[in-house]
Order: sequence, then C-alpha cells, then structure tokens
Amino acid sequence: MIGWTCGSRPRCFRWEAKLGASAAHVSYAIEGSGRDHFTSILTNVHRSEYGFEVKTGFEKSVLLGIAKIGAVLTEELSTAVNLQASYGYGAELALYNGNRFEFLPKIGYYFWNARIDQQGMISIMPAMVSAIYETRQRYCLLQVTHFSLQSNGVMKAENTYCWAIAPLHDELLGLIFTRENAPTWECPYYFNGIVVADTRSNRIGRVHFAGFGAHDAPFRFRKTDNLHWIEWDRNLLEKMILAMPIDAAAPQSTAPSYTLQLRAFHNAGSAPRFSRSDVTRHKKRGTDVL
Repeated sequence: MIGWTCGSRPRCFRWEAKLGASAAHVSYAIEGSGRDHFTSILTNVHRSEYGFEVKTGFEKSVLLGIAKIGAVLTEELSTAVNLQASYGYGAELALYNGNRFEFLPKIGYYFWNARIDQQGMISIMPAMVSAIYETRQRYCLLQVTHFSLQSNGVMKAENTYCWAIAPLHDELLGLIFTRENAPTWECPYYFNGIVVADTRSNRIGRVHFAGFGAHDAPFRFRKTDNLHWIEWDRNLLEKMILAMPIDAAAPQSTAPSYTLQLRAFHNAGSAPRFSRSDVTRHKKRGTDVL
C-alpha cells in the first residue's frame, strides 16, 4: 500500500502486508502493472519549460501532473505501449493544497498528428478523438468523443461515450444519469498531445502541452451558437514542434523522444471548429486507482 501522511508537510509512505512489516517514508512510490512504464514517462523528457505566466509552485505542479498523465494517453493512441503493461485509458490527478488532497476539477484532452516534410514545412491535423475528465465528488466522469472531418472543415462529433467511475464500494444507487449530466467542452485545464513525424530523419517524437483554459491562452475554446471553435497560436505551436529533440541515432521502432512544454502565452490564432451532434451515451462503473 502506498499513501501520504500529512503533518507539517505531506510525506509519501509505502507498506507491505507481511509479518513484522512497518510503513516506511519514501521519496516517491509507484506500484502496479504500469510501474516501470510510468516511471519512464516521468523521467524520459529531453526538454521542459514553463511560460512566464506560470507563477507559483502549485501551478507548476498542476501543469506538470497534467503533462505526465496526458503523455500516457498520447502514447496509448500512438504506439499503445502502455497497454502492454495493462494500464491506461484514464487518470485522476490529486494535489495537496496545504490542508488536504483534492482532485483537479476538470481536464480536457486533445490529440494531434504533425508532419515535417523534406523542406521543413509543418502540417497539423487533429487525431479525431478527445476526452474530458470531470470530478463530481462522489464519482468522476470520463467522456470520450470521436470525430469525423466534414468537407467544410467542421469536425463533427459522431460518437460520445461517458463513463461514471466510482469507488469499489459505491454502486451509485439512487443516481440517474441523463444527457444533462454530460461534461461541457469548456475546461479550466487542457492537455494537447502531439505526435510528430519528421520525414527528414524518419523519426517520431512527442510534444506534451499542458495549459490553463484562459481567454488569452495559446490553446483555447470559443463557442458560437451550436459550434465550438478550437484556437491555436500557430507560431508558438510550430516553434514547439521544431524545437522537439529527436535522436538521429535511434530507429523509429524504439521508444520515441519526448519533449515537455508547459506554457501560458498570449495571442491565439484560428484552427478547426467542431459541432456536437449525433451523441450517444454509455456509462459503467469503474474502480479507484492509487
């Protein structure tokens, strides 16, 4: 078992259920089938930086945590290596606020494919899948949406699935879920996972971008009538992609290089828009993961 003791400061402990065993404080603890893979996600970063608007240690912790769990989901949609360790699909992030641990209320996850051609030009396309996590105290919701790209450039939501996830002991008796319970698209935090193919070196890399849902953020949402607009700062996005380090000596089949970008900048440009229609719902109960 792993957990935290909270006195003058939170301290991580680890305990094994065997005769004579006692809890021991450790610097960190990662357990489960995905331990080795997730540890590599935490450490395999070639470059990391924060935007000038990231001021406090708590804000840095939030963005770092989102980038790390988002990195797992990005890999699941590309190489799916994490599934070989029997973990993935979703995650929750809890942070110590000085008095207690609390879950981040809501996170939007978006994924992209980028290609650098022989002349260094960059083309970017959405991966046609997104996810939204939202905590509801007693349970949390994880909503996954699949899109199709229409001829007019609109991304149409074809299928949306929403899972209500509760602790093992809670059957959520008495709760009735309807369409009105579904999470909205607007989020206080966003993660963008970008898989980059560089045709010049025939290598694959990643850009992991975590940011605030501010009106002047580089990635943001706009809503007009029944349409939601995704807006990107194209110049910043291309700079991040081109700055991504790729090991020229590593073949494409090996573990990709990672770059972590944690930013909060101004000036957003235009990008794809999408509509939410033909939505179907599905719910099931899941388990807690420590």
